[in-house]
Amino acid sequence: MVRLDPALQLLVLPQDPHWKSHVPAEAFRLLQGADHLSHYRFGEGAIDHAFCRTCGVYPFVGASEPAMGGDFYCVNVACLDEVSEDELAAAPIRYEDGARDDWGHAPRVTGYL
Repeated sequence: MVRLDPALQLLVLPQDPHWKSHVPAEAFRLLQGADHLSHYRFGEGAIDHAFCRTCGVYPFVGASEPAMGGDFYCVNVACLDEVSEDELAAAPIRYEDGARDDWGHAPRVTGYL
C-alpha cells in the first residue's frame, strides 16, 4: 500500500495523460507484485519503466536526476491502494509539457487533460 502525501503535487503530461506523483527514492517501497512487473529503458536508458506483465499498466518509473533531487520515483496515482476519490480530487495538480520536453511549464492548453 502506498499512501498519497497531500503535500505532493500530482503531475499530468499531455503526451501521456496520467497522474503521477514524484516521491524521493527513500519514500518509495513496493510492497507486493514485483514478480508481475517487467522493466524497460529506452533512449539514453535513464528511466526505468515498470509495467505489469498481465494488464500493461505502468505503476511507476524510477530515475535519478540531480535537478530533481537525485533518485526518485514517479508513481501512477491510479495504481495507489486506499486513496479515495475525495483525496485525489483535493490533491493539487501541476501540468508538465512533456510533448515539448518542457517539464517546468504547463502546455498552452490543459482543458483536455
